[in-house]
Amino acid sequence: MQTFYPVFESGQVLTNGHLNQMFQWLNEQQMASRSKLFGMGIVCGFEVARESNQVLVSGGVALSSIGHLMTQDSDRTYTQYRNYELPVSQALEDESDIDALTANELLPFSDVALWELLGSDAEAVNGKPMTNLSAGFLQDKVVMLLLEAKQESLKNCDVNSCADKGARMQFTLRTVLISEADAIRFWQAETAQKPEMFPRDLNWQNLEKLLAPAGIRKLVCSATGADSLEQIFTQVQSIINDGWLALRNQLQGSFDVYAYLLRDYFPVEEFPTDPWTGIESTLSTAIQSVEDLILKVHHYDLLVDAVASYNEFIDSAKEYEALCCPSEKRFPFHVLLGKAEPLKHVTQSNQQTPSAVNFGLGAQAGYPYLRHCFYPNPQFEAQHHCGQKVANLYYRTWLIFKRYQVDGLLQKNIEISPSQRYGALSAKALPYYLTVNKGDDLHRNWNPDATLKGALSKVNGYHVNSANPHPLAMMPDNHDFYRIEGLTGKPLGQAIADLRLQKSQLGLSFAIEPVFLPVKSFADDFAKAEMLQVLLQDNTLQRLFKCKISDLDMIFMILIAVLFQLMISILYLLARLSPTTQTTASNDGMGPGDYTAMSRYMVAPSDTDALMAEMDAGAINGSFKLKMTQGTYSQSSEDSSFILKQIKKGTLITDDVLDVLNEEADPNGQAALLYKRTKQLDSGDLYEKVKEVVGGNAAADDLEHSYQSMRMMQESEKLMDKLAVESLAQFDFDGFENSMTELNDAHQKLKQVQEKKKETDQAVAQGIDSQMSMLSTLGQSSMMANLKQGLANG
Repeated sequence: MQTFYPVFESGQVLTNGHLNQMFQWLNEQQMASRSKLFGMGIVCGFEVARESNQVLVSGGVALSSIGHLMTQDSDRTYTQYRNYELPVSQALEDESDIDALTANELLPFSDVALWELLGSDAEAVNGKPMTNLSAGFLQDKVVMLLLEAKQESLKNCDVNSCADKGARMQFTLRTVLISEADAIRFWQAETAQKPEMFPRDLNWQNLEKLLAPAGIRKLVCSATGADSLEQIFTQVQSIINDGWLALRNQLQGSFDVYAYLLRDYFPVEEFPTDPWTGIESTLSTAIQSVEDLILKVHHYDLLVDAVASYNEFIDSAKEYEALCCPSEKRFPFHVLLGKAEPLKHVTQSNQQTPSAVNFGLGAQAGYPYLRHCFYPNPQFEAQHHCGQKVANLYYRTWLIFKRYQVDGLLQKNIEISPSQRYGALSAKALPYYLTVNKGDDLHRNWNPDATLKGALSKVNGYHVNSANPHPLAMMPDNHDFYRIEGLTGKPLGQAIADLRLQKSQLGLSFAIEPVFLPVKSFADDFAKAEMLQVLLQDNTLQRLFKCKISDLDMIFMILIAVLFQLMISILYLLARLSPTTQTTASNDGMGPGDYTAMSRYMVAPSDTDALMAEMDAGAINGSFKLKMTQGTYSQSSEDSSFILKQIKKGTLITDDVLDVLNEEADPNGQAALLYKRTKQLDSGDLYEKVKEVVGGNAAADDLEHSYQSMRMMQESEKLMDKLAVESLAQFDFDGFENSMTELNDAHQKLKQVQEKKKETDQAVAQGIDSQMSMLSTLGQSSMMANLKQGLANG
């Protein structure tokens, strides 16, 4: 580019050199103003299409990379073509002051076949034949605007004068065709000036198409039936393993594509390939303790934040089109318009099915193929700000991993931050598991737009919230979500009290609803029984009763499992009770006091008094472990759980439970046989049925003993039916209470008869007493009453 212009003096003799220098200065300044200050490429129009054997080119405006203005005022239709050769400029006698324009400067390669497009009214020139266009000929061709620049000598010696008239530059805008292969050569040559990929070259475009928005699987506990922190963390591990691999590929690919914007932040000396090497160690899911299990669930939150940050980066990067100081040699005298594809438009047809109403119009992914779109100067259309934002958001994504820290979170105070539930990550609050200081890189780049507008104080988060005034104490309240953090590791009562205080001080409106989630899954019903002691300590269970019904279900099902186990135990013992004197010795070899088989279904009598005392005190402590997680009790748990599941599924009715409990090594007694016979009778109440089965010669005490034991079996079956529910909402509290009343009444009357009968098996009777005592205590406990109240309150 010429760096001077001539300054004329009075009386100075001017030469052609002076005038040409002045013109060159003005012309170069004008063209540089267009390309450097505004941009280059197709400004508008110049759309190409093919209709039958015609090429259509709409009117438009374009700027070449050197600043030449190309305009076409109207649409044109081309039907013919002819071979075209680049012009040869005529030389001047004295070219020392200004360079002549040679043919090979018009295009980057001279060995290119060109065909000029012509209209139907075109005339032959210099005997060059014209050929009609065809679809086959156009198939591998690209339409190109060529600004033909030709220097023509004006030297003309006529009869009047032989003075030298000089020369002129003749510019003619031609629409030509080149092969697709040559168009690709042109494009790659013009963008091959830097070692890294330069924006908009073909390789860049192909890689950019692969940069899809990232996603991550939802953590859905209900779909897998996860009911413990361990099971949830197993899901987290699976999501992290898959999610990080996919995100890692996107992060590396995006760095390759946008390195020309990002290398200022991540120089090649520090990051030879990309900034993500070694980052995966941040997402280690190795668990050494319960604390690790609780805190490393935040790995999922970290990955969610990183995905959101990356997607925000990609959205901004897609809007960045600018080029700063592009080379003038990219396309100085030509502009590629793209391939002439068949013309598409909406057609009116009543014969089309709904799915056939598709015309290939509208939005398309990626950039137009082999078409010089307009590349603005970074200062136009806020492109400079957009480019900065792209780099800042990518840097933020990297910082999210580098600033992630869960150590010490259990000691954090409870804080509430205003945030957004949906939308861009920039609008959300900074989480407490990211280490941030006010005004540092992560704080400033969390919301680059807010920082540039001087609103950094509005970027809230756990570590950067203003204490006085608190952001939630100020208007306007343009948030729709409260981020509450620091709860981890706090006792439930302390956490609720703290939250209530902050709600009151800040004038907030939200409900506090604790959710019960054990660390480990319940391996069996007796593990659930153990959990009861935790829930009843320190009034924890009372607070949990304020949860939603869906959260109460887990507590309710723990209680149901324990109650059902007791019902199985009672029915098992009743089936082995000797109802009459005549049948006492017919218990198939199991004599009085034989606990070996019975003990696997019942609570040892020595535990009953301790259990009742603890229930009266309002808490079940260590002695209420039911001793059912060891020895023979473990088999009882499996049996009870199996029976309850089968009844719920409808594959087993309570009438069949006695058959399930009847084993070769531990058979049912005569009481079970007696009960099954009474159920086979069609009519009459239970007493009449028992009387008919026992026989009219039975003693009154034997008959009463048999009736009350059969009555207990009948009410036990009713209770088991009522316990076989899937949720708290299905449970019939009134029916349960009525059956409990009937069962207790039958039990009391059975005990009265047993006191008169000396032959009664005392071991079995004592077992029934202990199980009934525990059943009554749990059935009438405040825990059951609170569940009923929780259901009523909804």
